[in-house]
Amino acid sequence: MLCTGLPMPNDRFVPRNFKAIDVEQFASDLLCLPLLTEESDDIVRLLEWYNTGFTEVLDKHAPLQKGVFTICPDNPWKNEDIALTRKKVRRLERRWRTTGLTINKEILHHALGELRDLISDSFDHVTNTSINKECEEEIDDNVKEPEETIGHGRDEDGGKI
Repeated sequence: MLCTGLPMPNDRFVPRNFKAIDVEQFASDLLCLPLLTEESDDIVRLLEWYNTGFTEVLDKHAPLQKGVFTICPDNPWKNEDIALTRKKVRRLERRWRTTGLTINKEILHHALGELRDLISDSFDHVTNTSINKECEEEIDDNVKEPEETIGHGRDEDGGKI
């Protein structure tokens, strides 16, 4: 994907922070809901009490938090080999960080070099392929039929010679 200068598409999400809920206060507020305190045989009314009451209690204890995140497209040059090599590099980095041994650091640097080479080769391949495709399309659009360019067998008025 080429850089177009346009902003990346965004998506919105509305999470709740359930970890911040005081469980005892939340439970006492739930017990005070009309769904539990009042009686009704009407299923529609019970469902309405459930929906409105539970939403009000949730909004009180864990209000909605609006957020936006950017939708990033996948890299076209990303492939299975790169994913496996990244996984290997992360594993080697964890090993080096836990042991602190120089040999593990050297193995990590060697694997990072392999990863860089894989990404570079894949990027070059995808870029060259897309450039070649665009050039072929442009050439196809600009190439005219030989009869049109040379005037093959026609005089100036378009009649046959």
